[in-house]
Amino acid sequence: MSNLLRTENCPLCNYPTGAFSKTTISYNNAFICRDCFKKLRKSGIDAYKLKDYDIKEIKAVIFQKK
Repeated sequence: MSNLLRTENCPLCNYPTGAFSKTTISYNNAFICRDCFKKLRKSGIDAYKLKDYDIKEIKAVIFQKK
């Protein structure tokens, strides 16, 4: 089975993702969910270069209160 089709947890928010709720962008060999991708994009973090960012920095953006 393709890794993209496999159900796994998003490495950023730990929410379970399936084939239709994840992106093709990975962090620590796991695909991030669409919701985290949208939040990263709005914050200005380049989701295609996630490995350049510290996990604490990324999670601060994901869990930021509005």
